[in-house]
Amino acid sequence: MVLATRLMSLGCTLLALLSAGCQAEPHTISDEAMLDAHNFQLASSESNCLLITKKNQVTNKIELLLQPPCYFARKNDSSLLKFSYPDKNLEAVALIIGNPISAEKRKKWNLEESLICGEKRQAVYLSKGDLTVSNTTMDGGLACKDTGIEEKDFSYFAAEFGKKK
Repeated sequence: MVLATRLMSLGCTLLALLSAGCQAEPHTISDEAMLDAHNFQLASSESNCLLITKKNQVTNKIELLLQPPCYFARKNDSSLLKFSYPDKNLEAVALIIGNPISAEKRKKWNLEESLICGEKRQAVYLSKGDLTVSNTTMDGGLACKDTGIEEKDFSYFAAEFGKKK
């Protein structure tokens, strides 16, 4: 009887350890947005940002080429900033900002502490209802989450999308 109790206890402990290892790793969500029927979340992994997409009960995770935390480029009214390029069969191009600027550069550029800015951008493409991300990033310069980004950055990624086909 004592042996059976100890075996059950050991079995329960082993089951608890195994199930704990199967849980999804926790991610810190830095931003969320909607595009068409896609629900987006930006999360941090160990060294890169993850784009988590949900559409019709299906969830996908895409590792980005950006360092966290990451944010979607937005208009001054906080809505998602996006452009369409019908000539490239792109319903929408949205940009994700990553690689936060250093405190040193923030001071050099005299940026307010409240501005969330980064030095790299990566595109999210919506084409024919399908979602993909760019294989490249735009490095350098400054992109801030809520102050808008020039359309030329979106156009650059639209041209890159055209080269993929």
